[in-house]
Amino acid sequence: MVIALTDFEAICGFRSISSIRELLGIYPEFSHLLKLSGFDAAKETSTNEQTLLWNLFNAYMRSKEADSQFQLDLMLERLNEESKSRKLSDIESLMLRLNEQFPGDNGVFCPIIMNYLKMKPGDSFFICANEPHAYISGDCAECMALSDNVVRAGLTPKFKDVDTLCNMLTYQAGTPSFLTPIRIDPYTVVYRPPGDKCSEFEVEHIKALLGIEVPLVPIPTASLL
Repeated sequence: MVIALTDFEAICGFRSISSIRELLGIYPEFSHLLKLSGFDAAKETSTNEQTLLWNLFNAYMRSKEADSQFQLDLMLERLNEESKSRKLSDIESLMLRLNEQFPGDNGVFCPIIMNYLKMKPGDSFFICANEPHAYISGDCAECMALSDNVVRAGLTPKFKDVDTLCNMLTYQAGTPSFLTPIRIDPYTVVYRPPGDKCSEFEVEHIKALLGIEVPLVPIPTASLL
């Protein structure tokens, strides 16, 4: 679970299949990269959403570095040229920015297939384990269930374990669960994950003016303040 403390950006979870298909038409360079790796959206016969995402994501992540670099350069060159005559979309501006931070990284294409989130302080979302995500900018409070690993595959100078990531994802499409804080007293709101997905933790945000005494209600479980 993430709670934005400042203006905050993230990419999180796979877009819907219809949205991805639309964007593949807008960014032919990425579509061509997928074809070079064996995924042709126009010829995909499977109607199973998870199978489609598995085929697409594996083709993307396992594409040859030379092919990826060439198609990325083509797309970025086109976007930079088009920026002179039109306003770029949010994800186009993001991809240019990601390439400045991680030049030539295959992960620059991620906003085409993943949800791009722009959040304000206090906004919050929850994702289940084994869902892809990346924090782009801003500060957040993050709370997560007991875990002993983080698997990376793009937009990082650290080790990339593509095989493990491709094998572990659930390949669910759609936006993450946005959380509405619940006010429990004049000073406190609680952020609670969906009960059917996670009952391991919740986060209370306590806020008061300087000099005001705030009574803390006992919590019948282990907690951190």
